[in-house]
Amino acid sequence: MIAVANRKGGTGKSTTAVHLAAAIAETGRRVLLVDLDTQGHAGLALGIRAGSRQPTAHSVHEGGGAMLAASIRRTAVPGLDLAPADRNRASAPAHADPKALAKALASESVNRGYDIVVVDTAPSYDADMVTALAASHAVLVPFLPHPLSLKGMQQLSRVLLTVRMNLNPDLTLFGMVACQLNRNSLVHRSVMNQVAGEFGTERLMGAIRSDIRLAECAGLGCTVFQHAPQSRGAEDYRALAQTVLKAWCQDGEAMLHRA
Repeated sequence: MIAVANRKGGTGKSTTAVHLAAAIAETGRRVLLVDLDTQGHAGLALGIRAGSRQPTAHSVHEGGGAMLAASIRRTAVPGLDLAPADRNRASAPAHADPKALAKALASESVNRGYDIVVVDTAPSYDADMVTALAASHAVLVPFLPHPLSLKGMQQLSRVLLTVRMNLNPDLTLFGMVACQLNRNSLVHRSVMNQVAGEFGTERLMGAIRSDIRLAECAGLGCTVFQHAPQSRGAEDYRALAQTVLKAWCQDGEAMLHRA
């Protein structure tokens, strides 16, 4: 269970959630992508949106596992299913059960033998983000190599500690990936060095180079693996998936390779 999170918008969060999930599915794993960001960008990137009366990932707060199961759609990516967001919803109510997603994913109606669940979170510290973190084992933080990014990640690390102490002791893994990286930029290299110095080089899971193909496929409703499979973006997200699988999923190797 991997949450893709950042309190700041515009960092490549939804793009990373979609392409991490799709790249893992390419390896033969069964993956469920849960979109808890009411902007619904993960669904739009896969050409899927929920109708006004259809169940969504946010229905988990009203109907638990049964409603979450009813929201799941197959995507054009083999092995990848999606629970789309409710784009007409403001946010989960403040009194919502923070363990709602964890309970739903553990229920018989949802547990279809998915090897990995990836959750796209809202870019704010709200009830939906807490719900996602309370269900996850790991958090991947996409960030732009900008000087202010370090402050945002420091704030998010404190949020993760709070959730771990109060709701989810299994939330033990934390990593970061730089997006829209220009390796020739002195500023970008400086920020990467600062992030490594602050959090440790082992927390850096990789980098996604700037690639116009990623922007193009977002408008087409498909992944970069379908649109431009030989592009820099496709190469970098495949490498990220391999890093995540190697670093975070070794204990579940038997599960990951089951038929």
